[in-house]
Amino acid sequence: MTIENLQQNLIQDFEFFEDWTQKYEYMIELSK
Repeated sequence: MTIENLQQNLIQDFEFFEDWTQKYEYMIELSK
């Protein structure tokens, strides 16, 4: 997988969230 693919996957994941706090919560969950 290339960096571009990983970036695109993250962008798609974060488009799902409307509120910026939800994005931060998701990032925290990913880091666990």
